[in-house]
Amino acid sequence: MDRRESLDQAAPLPGIPSDSHAGRREKAGAAADSGAANRLAGRLSASGGAATLTRQASSLGTSRVQIDRNVQKRHSGAPIRQISISKRLSMQLGLSHEDPQQLLSKLEHRSQVEQREREREARMTWIRMVGIFVLFPVILIVLFAIGFAIESAPSIREIRPVQATVSDFFYSLVAGDSEYSHFVLETVVVSIFTIIGVVFQITAVLLEYATSQCSSNVLEIVGGDIRFYAPVLIWLNTATYATALQFGIGPTFSGAGHMCVLLPLFIISVIMLPFYFVFLMHNLRPGRITNKLVSMAVDISTQPTSRWIRGSSRLSMQTDEANVYARQATLIRLLEALGSIGLKAIQRNDKHVAYHAVEALRIFTVVYGESKSKWQGYWWVFPDRESPDSFSLSDELVSSIEEDRVWVEWKVLRQLQPLFRFALVPMRDLCFVIAVNTRKIAEPAAERGDFSVVDKCIKFMNTYVRLLINARDAGTLFCILLQYRLLITNLITFHAAATNGTVTPDTHRVSEVGVSQFEARIVKATQFLLYYSDVCTSSGMAFLVQVIAQDMAEIVVAASRANFSSTMQLLDALLQCGTKDDMAVCAAQIRLACRLHSSPRSAALVQKITEFLTRHSTEALGKAIAKMQSVTDKDFWEINDRQENLEFMTLELKQLLPSIVQQIENAREQRRTD
Repeated sequence: MDRRESLDQAAPLPGIPSDSHAGRREKAGAAADSGAANRLAGRLSASGGAATLTRQASSLGTSRVQIDRNVQKRHSGAPIRQISISKRLSMQLGLSHEDPQQLLSKLEHRSQVEQREREREARMTWIRMVGIFVLFPVILIVLFAIGFAIESAPSIREIRPVQATVSDFFYSLVAGDSEYSHFVLETVVVSIFTIIGVVFQITAVLLEYATSQCSSNVLEIVGGDIRFYAPVLIWLNTATYATALQFGIGPTFSGAGHMCVLLPLFIISVIMLPFYFVFLMHNLRPGRITNKLVSMAVDISTQPTSRWIRGSSRLSMQTDEANVYARQATLIRLLEALGSIGLKAIQRNDKHVAYHAVEALRIFTVVYGESKSKWQGYWWVFPDRESPDSFSLSDELVSSIEEDRVWVEWKVLRQLQPLFRFALVPMRDLCFVIAVNTRKIAEPAAERGDFSVVDKCIKFMNTYVRLLINARDAGTLFCILLQYRLLITNLITFHAAATNGTVTPDTHRVSEVGVSQFEARIVKATQFLLYYSDVCTSSGMAFLVQVIAQDMAEIVVAASRANFSSTMQLLDALLQCGTKDDMAVCAAQIRLACRLHSSPRSAALVQKITEFLTRHSTEALGKAIAKMQSVTDKDFWEINDRQENLEFMTLELKQLLPSIVQQIENAREQRRTD
């Protein structure tokens, strides 16, 4: 069987039904629970489309990318859902989970403030444009008025006693002889060709600069806008018209009527000059180019009819191999252009543009993921075997990508990987941004049950961790591990939502098989952390072993609170972390026991921790506990993105230390007795 036919007959994407977006929204509304969390989710996902994504990204502080207006109009039917779990939103906004009304109020206030700021900026832009448009003719009229006033002065009238009114001016213009008309036309032709020469030179310089700073697709991006061609067309028509009149005027043809047409054309040509340069400088900015690339990529990959693909339609999306191949090739070119923008920004140390490119890749992936179920057959054939990103891929890996239907997400993540590698030294903050956006690609995929995308994101997160360990970059890895931990804890939250059928309106999209797949990936990702703790130990990065142990403890706490069935396996991974003499890891285990002590259903976990801690001597445990009791500052004493002191314990937890010590001694005594 042909590979395309086998893909066409394959089962639909796991966890993604074939019904329309509207049907999914109706089911979501029927399945959503009442309460503050669902009200918040409804407010965040009510409007749908790229506009919803833009508002959510700005209100949560997750993105500075603004999707273009044409995307907002064309994609109003594609709902873009952000994670609607009130607890995680509360953590991001610094609010308590128990106060959803305050959370909702803060979200609304922030959204309103940023919306007013965007409207103010747009208003000021239009005011400046209208101001220039109004100011130019006003200045022209003033100049003519001054000239006519001087012409009407008595001293001038004595020298040259002729009429000097406006009507005389226009009569002289259109009723002159052929020699006068020839002189005027020659002046107009020279002026127009001078304008065209200046425009072409400056345009070429601006396009070359934009290409060197951003992407070679600049001409394709700008060329799709009629405002790029219309002024040039008017200038060329005016020049051709004036040149033809110049050659045609003679003794029998004065061209008086044509002069009435040419004069307004010449004035319009001069007026358009500053507006044309404003348009070029505005649309050739890196941020504007990035937005346009995202707009084009979303249009190509989600819409049945795309103005970027000739002959595109809903039917051709499924049956026309040439149309699908054209979409794939164009989409690959756009994604590579976004990656190229990020790489060039790193080379010139432009953080803002680099961040913008990374977030643009993430936003496209989220939008595409919500509508990928409409594709069938030819679309899932891997199209990019000859590019540098995939030239060396094995046939087995390509087949796996095709079966999982993740070639688009894989391509996006492959654009992020070189950005991460090249940013290790000159722009380490970008590494953190890439890790954040990789996590935000995985989380919506997990919500809709697309676990193959989650697997790819975890693999790339592992790759980032390996690169940082090889580079001995403990500071950046300290921040990256936080994103790894958040990814796992959010997967635990999604698992709880899928199990209980609450919290998020997207829960119904995850089947019972998907619930078990959540468990497998959570345990597997935690075991990856255990593996990298061993790698850090062998690499002499002992501090990171303590960090990983603390992150794994947070994962165990989240799993225990969510009543996760595999919590004991997560705890086993934590107890294997570090060496026997690593008291920092021992302290993390003691803190975990204190945090679980108050929960009756965590008694088995606490017992297992205390039994494990009996391998340490009483003296060593006493030193570790004394050190924990001496730490009173919640915040770390240096600046870092986590800003958390791993050794800090609250007063309530410190009061539980004697009880934990007593359980350890009891377990020790029980072992001696046995």
